[in-house]
Amino acid sequence: MKKKSIIWAGLLAAALALGGCQSSAPQGEAVVFPTGAEAESQTAEETGAEPAEDAEAIRQVEGTEAFGSLPVALAAPEGAENVEYYLIDGTVAEVNFIRNGAHYSFRGGPGEEDVSGVYEELSQDAQTVSGADLTAEIFTTASGGRLARWTDGTASYSLYTSSAVEDEDIRQLTESLVKVTEAGAMGRQQVENREGLSALGIPMAEPEDADDLSYYMIGGSTAEIRFVWEDCGFEFRGAAGSVDPGVEDEWVGEGQEIRLEYGDGELVLTSRQAENGARLATWSAGDFAYSLYTQGPLEEEDWQDICSEAADTTKVE
Repeated sequence: MKKKSIIWAGLLAAALALGGCQSSAPQGEAVVFPTGAEAESQTAEETGAEPAEDAEAIRQVEGTEAFGSLPVALAAPEGAENVEYYLIDGTVAEVNFIRNGAHYSFRGGPGEEDVSGVYEELSQDAQTVSGADLTAEIFTTASGGRLARWTDGTASYSLYTSSAVEDEDIRQLTESLVKVTEAGAMGRQQVENREGLSALGIPMAEPEDADDLSYYMIGGSTAEIRFVWEDCGFEFRGAAGSVDPGVEDEWVGEGQEIRLEYGDGELVLTSRQAENGARLATWSAGDFAYSLYTQGPLEEEDWQDICSEAADTTKVE
């Protein structure tokens, strides 16, 4: 992507924000954001961006369907108004919207480089907000605005507003959009409870004494239950045939077997441990495969206990 194109797009986003967020228009009257030549006339001092050179780099489109050729997942959040969609240089997607009176620019593009188009100095200390798998950093800009950035390793995302919104507001909005990008990257859909996983027909349930439960369908074929047990977070997955644990730790050794009674026979779990303390157990029961993962730290006895509890829920009599 040409730098001048991103610069121009950043200028437009900042100009839109400056034109709308601080507007003194009476309630009920339309607020008009500067576009085209009006946006380009904003100075670098006003926007924190450099002057544009290519006015054709940004193109308004009808909706997210126009982003189909890019490996990104974007959408307008609940409560968004004045939603507009743009393609920048054909490689960055952008959703502009107003929410609670503040104007936002939500972007996504391939790779792991910053796609925000924001060139202001950022605060040294960043807040962090996490979804199921991704973590975003939230910065305050020199002019008081907010910028959140995150990546899934394939695509990078940003959320920017020039308004001095409250910490809780930007955290909640960022978290909701991180979940949007996670759903797009992994086909992940959160459901309300375990019954929401029943369509997959996979025998599994949360262990006893598990807290902070959340339930997901991944790719339409994998069930996932996330929970906290003994102050450790766990990811418990099940799928027909085989299951992808969704982790990339480097395991030490060949793994150890955990043997549990299963009907007239036994259920054999393969347990692995990484140098960083993470643990993974995998097993099959009937036509289904399962995995249980934690980043730990967890004592061996506790690990075997939780593996046993999780595996018990997968037994089919």
